[in-house]
Amino acid sequence: MKKIYLFLITLFIGINLIAQINVSSSNNVGIGTTNPLSKLSVGADGNSSFTAYFFNSNTSSSYNLGLCGQGSPNNARAYGVEGFVTLNAAANANYGVYGSSASSTPLSNGKSYGVYGIAANATTGYNYAVYGQLTGSNNGAAIFGVVPGYSDVNTGGMYAGYFQGNVKVAVGILYTPTGTVTASDTRLKKNIFVIDSSENIFNLQPLKYNLKSINEQNQVKAQISGNSLKSDTSKVTNFPDPDYIKKNHFGFLAQDVQKIYPDLVYTCEDGTLGIDYQGFIPLIIAQLKTMKQSINLKDAKITALENRIAAIEKLLKK
Repeated sequence: MKKIYLFLITLFIGINLIAQINVSSSNNVGIGTTNPLSKLSVGADGNSSFTAYFFNSNTSSSYNLGLCGQGSPNNARAYGVEGFVTLNAAANANYGVYGSSASSTPLSNGKSYGVYGIAANATTGYNYAVYGQLTGSNNGAAIFGVVPGYSDVNTGGMYAGYFQGNVKVAVGILYTPTGTVTASDTRLKKNIFVIDSSENIFNLQPLKYNLKSINEQNQVKAQISGNSLKSDTSKVTNFPDPDYIKKNHFGFLAQDVQKIYPDLVYTCEDGTLGIDYQGFIPLIIAQLKTMKQSINLKDAKITALENRIAAIEKLLKK
């Protein structure tokens, strides 16, 4: 009797499973769909361009995952999801892993992540939420970022990071052990004029100041924009480096600089003002050149006077 019950249970499960599995005339397998377009389609028809397609229609869950992979920590290397493509020269683009999260129209709520990575508690210093490595001998970038209005470009070299568009560090310090380089080739410029010497640089007042906390700064930005603080930004209370806010800082007020050198002041998206401090270098050098010319002229006059005095003293001694 137990064998009969076991057989009936197995048969029932098999019938239900078969009822959910459909095989098309192209030998595509569909689970939860009657018209599988991919070789394996789960939850939806899929796409003939995809070998496997997974769709989760459960919108009531906190996590709506099309595909979830979990690696075993017992392996030397564990992959939750691995994508591997043998490059095809005839293909317009080859993707090892492709992530897309987009809406055809702008939304006023929610968050969108094309690729979302979390890493924690491995060997200290070796936790990478997103890791990009450029190999081979051809030029490119380990991480390439682009904003609307720009497109893919030939990097012209090998870079760890390459960006088409503005790059912003919202909180914290940008560290570089070897300095920064700004493009300044004469072939990239036009309307070139020698800077006229001006004493306007002396009208600026150098100041010493302390920075407000991140929360205080967010309050200011909210007042400027007229928007309330977002919950995700209000969680940040201060700078990652505690010494940064404790230290004295030296510089100018953007509002003061704007009155004298408006071309050196930029308005950020949040409405606050920023200064192009590098732009002061040629202005300072131009003023130093003028001062040096003045000093050289005065030195020449002093030398001439010293020679005249020496000549007079020589005559008086006779």
